Amino acid sequence: MILDAVNEMLGMRAEGELTSEIKKTIAQFPQVHGVYDLFINNYGPDTNIASVHVEVDETLSAREIDTLSRKIQGAVFKTHGVIIDTVGIYSVNVGDGEAAQIRQDVLNRVMSHEGVLQVHGFYVDMEAMAMTFDIILDFAVDRKAVYGHILEEISSLYPEYRVHVTLYSDIS
Repeated sequence: MILDAVNEMLGMRAEGELTSEIKKTIAQFPQVHGVYDLFINNYGPDTNIASVHVEVDETLSAREIDTLSRKIQGAVFKTHGVIIDTVGIYSVNVGDGEAAQIRQDVLNRVMSHEGVLQVHGFYVDMEAMAMTFDIILDFAVDRKAVYGHILEEISSLYPEYRVHVTLYSDIS
């Protein structure tokens, strides 16, 4: 009983089935290419507040993103009773063959590393010569070392780009 109370106060991983179902609900929107980084906070009985990131085409306008965010919030609350307070956006390159090639090369290389569970949020800004993406690493590996190796490898393969890699934890 005490352990349950402490877990609720300190936070614990959300129920796998709930997170999976919420992601499925969000993924049903045609503008959504991927659903990531779902964080659910429990503030008592029937009070779950969450945030999530979705991948959408870089060409969506602010109005379209706002409309999509509100639809996602409504669908998740109606279906699961969870309040989504924030829908973060990852933009996806569209219509650019070079960016698609870079993306595929980087994804293949990063996923070949031991302990890499996921790569998402990948975007190449061809004008600014910048590349960003997020990785989720298994807790069983030396996360700092794997992260450093990936950053060094991709930076050396694409020296003309500023490479920014964000390390996330697998919490949902």
